[in-house]
Amino acid sequence: MEKAFMATRGPFRLIYVQPAYSNYRRLAKRLYKSHPWKFDIDHLLSRRVAEKLGYKYVLLARIDPCINRSHGTYERVRSGTRIALIPICVADEGIFLKVTGRAAPKRQPYRPTGDRKFKLTAEEAGAWAFALGVEVEDLESFSASQELAT
Repeated sequence: MEKAFMATRGPFRLIYVQPAYSNYRRLAKRLYKSHPWKFDIDHLLSRRVAEKLGYKYVLLARIDPCINRSHGTYERVRSGTRIALIPICVADEGIFLKVTGRAAPKRQPYRPTGDRKFKLTAEEAGAWAFALGVEVEDLESFSASQELAT
């Protein structure tokens, strides 16, 4: 099994890595362009959660460093937490907040439902697009009226 792979569609460049793959930042920095501002390369769903839930790959994203660190406490599977596993990891409220630059919710475990649609402002749509590999020069073509279905 490959440690990582990249899927592309239009301007999106989605990098997926095995949760235990330790060189994910170095890989992403080679595949994404550099920018003058700071951002973290991180897993959208924490590695620990992905491993405990049995996911083979986790999507990487470019996240604001302060926001990324605020989500550390949120990204845990607490003992006794029961999660109905669905085959594809989807964005829950915590992942949505992380990508759109907002602080983590109060100690909520990962809650995938697969039935939520998030309406995005133009700024949020741009944040999602950048996080998922769209480069700045391509952001203008990204429609602010998009809905991100999870």
